[in-house]
Amino acid sequence: MKKLLKQTDFKLCHYVDGVKIEGIHSELHGDATGLYRDVTNIFGDVSNIFGDVTHISGNVSGLSGNATGLYGNVSRLYGDVSNIYGDVSELSGDATGLYRDVTYISGNVTNISGITTGLSGNVSNISGNMSGLSGNVSRLYGDVTRLSGNVSGLYGDVSGLSGNVTNISGDVSGLFGYVTELTGNLDDCEITDADRENGINIKDLIS
Repeated sequence: MKKLLKQTDFKLCHYVDGVKIEGIHSELHGDATGLYRDVTNIFGDVSNIFGDVTHISGNVSGLSGNATGLYGNVSRLYGDVSNIYGDVSELSGDATGLYRDVTYISGNVTNISGITTGLSGNVSNISGNMSGLSGNVSRLYGDVTRLSGNVSGLYGDVSGLSGNVTNISGDVSGLFGYVTELTGNLDDCEITDADRENGINIKDLIS
């Protein structure tokens, strides 16, 4: 007679004074380099955890805290990053699956690629080359002065963005909105031939 096996959920828990609490302990710390597989059912503060996240996959919606010590490829991670903050300069890979508020995330995004459509918030603390990014930027706002690279893959409403665009280049035909807060050299920005045929001049778009 065969036994029927029942699939169960895995949840990480810890105990404080004999009380069972779901999630990782707030004082958990150390190098996470040797960890791998799916983190979907793990949640809690990662402020004291550092190391390579390349082999970790899954939904990070339950994680919070300072991600400054983490590095590696985030291509297999997805989820809500609203409660994560810190310097992401050492992270790389495709961030398409990540979404929500990036206001408290800082650092250099040069090695990060992917679709930005799900992201929102203030980008003032983010720097680096954004040539690998594509998607809708309508929900992003803040100072883009420290950003550089080709914006040809980006589209949407840029009304909330401000700062100097001198180091930004590419086809801006997919971008629209009020750009009175943007300044800088327009020499590297370009519009399509179709735009020019319709009498659109990039200098008329940005004051």
